[in-house]
Amino acid sequence: MLGSGFRDPLAVLVSGGHTAIAVHIQKKWRIYGETQDITLGNLIDMFARSSGLPSPGGPTLEQEARKGTKLLKLPYTVKGNDVAYSGLLTAASRMLKKGESLQDVCYSIQEVGFAMLAEAVERSLVQTRKKELLLAGGVAANSRLKEMLQQVAREHDASFHAAELSKSGDCGLQIAWSGQLAFRSGITVKPSESHVVPRWRIDEAEVPWIPIK
Repeated sequence: MLGSGFRDPLAVLVSGGHTAIAVHIQKKWRIYGETQDITLGNLIDMFARSSGLPSPGGPTLEQEARKGTKLLKLPYTVKGNDVAYSGLLTAASRMLKKGESLQDVCYSIQEVGFAMLAEAVERSLVQTRKKELLLAGGVAANSRLKEMLQQVAREHDASFHAAELSKSGDCGLQIAWSGQLAFRSGITVKPSESHVVPRWRIDEAEVPWIPIK
C-alpha cells in the first residue's frame, strides 16, 4: 500500500463518497462493514454547511470541536460491523437550533460518530485477525479519528497507518497510482471504451496486484 509498507491490512475508507471497512480476498476488496445510509464525510459536510461553517467542512468542524467541552447525547447506531449516521446528523442539527453551542455540537459529532466507526473497526479487526490497520480517504486527515483508530490498533497489537494529508483527499495521485498498478498487472482499457461509473462499488473492481491470501 502506497506510503504504508502494508501488505495485507484491514482498510478503513472514509470520505464523502465512502465509509467502508474492507479486506482483500481473491483479487478483490471485500466489504466487511459499511454505512447503511450517509457516509461519515457526508455527515461532517452536511452539518458544516447547515451550520454556516466555511468550506471545506471537515477542517473547520475539527477546529470548532477542539473548543468543545460538553459531550451531548446523540444517536449511536452500530449494527454488527455497519454504522448509520443520518440520525446523528438530524439530532445534532436540532440541538444547535435549540441553543447548544456550536463547539459542543461539533465536539459531540466527532466523539460519537468516530466512536461508532471505531467500534465497528475493532470488531472487524478481531474477526479478520489482521495485524495492519490502514486509514484512507478525505476524513483520514482528522486528528481525532486517527487517534481513536490508532488506539484500537494498539490494543490489538496491530500496526496503524493513516494516509498522508496530501494523499488523503481527492487528488490525481490516487488515480495515477491505481492506473500504474493496473497497467503493471496487464489491465488496459482503450480510450474509446473508457467511461465513468459514478456508483461503481470498490468491491466490484478487480485489484490483482495485491498478493492473493
